[in-house]
Amino acid sequence: MATDSTGNGAAVPALLTVRQAADKLTVSTRKVHNLIDEGKLPHYRIDNAIRVAVADVDDYLADCRITYPAVVEPLPLENRQRAKKPRAGQTPVRTSHLTIGPRQLSLLRRGGVGTSGPGDRSDG
Repeated sequence: MATDSTGNGAAVPALLTVRQAADKLTVSTRKVHNLIDEGKLPHYRIDNAIRVAVADVDDYLADCRITYPAVVEPLPLENRQRAKKPRAGQTPVRTSHLTIGPRQLSLLRRGGVGTSGPGDRSDG
């Protein structure tokens, strides 16, 4: 930080214009104005000029940083659920994401799963 020109030793923060702040954040000047209006980026108003402290831009940038947790190792093979193998003499039907056994397939063909087929209800 620099000291002011009056010689009283008061610290004056290093200031950036809106354009310089936008360049540092690699965003548009409109975005910097929006951040200022939303109260997310502190600023100084000197007469009609808006100035942003370098430290405030750095703090905002640090707050925007996204960190991800460490990579999670997959479960050991013995702890994973294994797909059930068809019993002897059964041929499973493979769809895009689902394996259907012969009993479920026959129910689907007859309309007995999730639908009301003939004979499921009595109208009387």
